[in-house]
Amino acid sequence: MKGRRYVWSDPRLHEIARNFIPAADECGYLQAKPARGPEAELFQKIAEQGHYAGKTVPTASRQGTYAAAPSGKLLASI
Repeated sequence: MKGRRYVWSDPRLHEIARNFIPAADECGYLQAKPARGPEAELFQKIAEQGHYAGKTVPTASRQGTYAAAPSGKLLASI
């Protein structure tokens, strides 16, 4: 917790965070193939650029943490 308090006390991070909107969703319907709606299509577009990208046999799961632009361009994932 000490490290977390240090990071969030940094005014530069506060400025950067103003440009992001955090979101969370249940990923079951988002990762189902075929995609079930525009939200699922966007999630799959983002996930396929991230830490699951390039798998010859994709797994059924795309769980993780993703940072993406509104366009769907992946910024980071874990």
